[in-house]
Amino acid sequence: ATARVGPGTSAEVGHAETILTGEFESPPAGRSAGARGTVASGSSETRAGDADGFVSTRPEGSRGVAVAEAGAGGSAGAHAPRRSLAPLLAGGALALLLLAGVGGWLAWRASRAPAEAPRPAPGAQRQAAPPAVARVEAASYWFETFDRKEDSSGRRVAEAAPALSSGKWFKFHFVTRQRGYLYVVGPYKDGNAQVMMLTARGSVGLKSNLVGAGADFSFPFGLTKLHLDENPGADDFTFIFSPAPLLKPAFLAGEYLRELTPAEVKELEDFRAQFKADAPEAVVRGEGAERRLTLLVPEPAAEAGRPLVFDVRIDHR
Repeated sequence: ATARVGPGTSAEVGHAETILTGEFESPPAGRSAGARGTVASGSSETRAGDADGFVSTRPEGSRGVAVAEAGAGGSAGAHAPRRSLAPLLAGGALALLLLAGVGGWLAWRASRAPAEAPRPAPGAQRQAAPPAVARVEAASYWFETFDRKEDSSGRRVAEAAPALSSGKWFKFHFVTRQRGYLYVVGPYKDGNAQVMMLTARGSVGLKSNLVGAGADFSFPFGLTKLHLDENPGADDFTFIFSPAPLLKPAFLAGEYLRELTPAEVKELEDFRAQFKADAPEAVVRGEGAERRLTLLVPEPAAEAGRPLVFDVRIDHR
């Protein structure tokens, strides 16, 4: 039997022809030295031929029999060549070396290549940015400035960053889209301390802080005016408007013209932060006698009736 190895597989034994060979022996007595030896296999029959050779006969269909003819003084037959495993093993080893080399080169190249951001899967949709929240007008305001305290009418000013003259007088004019309650916090006359200028109990000339929808609410009321001192600087005012009366912080329903304590100032800042997301955007609209600062708030805040909190700074010089 001859062992045959295919590439990449284990050795498999195949069935091959059986070759039987024999060496010449001394001729038996009664025979010439030139007579040929006879080699047989299995059930094959042989018969002697002439002095030059012999012929093997076997029944048709028998397997695995081969008879070799030998020359004088030679072997009875030559061995059939057997296939060596060395070329196959060498080829497999070479293939493994090539695969290892290519794999190592690809890994080295990948390690030196810059990292790329993962690409979205085909058909994946990018998440769209949320649409901008619509804003609606909640209120509007402007200033009225006077050269003298006794003046009954003044000049209309509607600027996002108003600059007034030190030593002059002024009023606020406030118009709301709906009925509600207005609260005003401002600086005290003797410094930068904060006082409640308008509360649920009203103010000078006012018994309450109720504001009618669409009405021109002037503060201070009547002939009373606010005065800018002679020292150049900036004065900050905080306005709070709510469709419903506010009970907290408690000082909103307390006495007016009362200075806030440090704890109450902290409460005010916490209240402001609570509605920071609903802070209005001030936009100048109109011209002449119609010029005003319009306060635009997120529509959900207006529909929910949340308080409107905004600051106004007046620079004077």
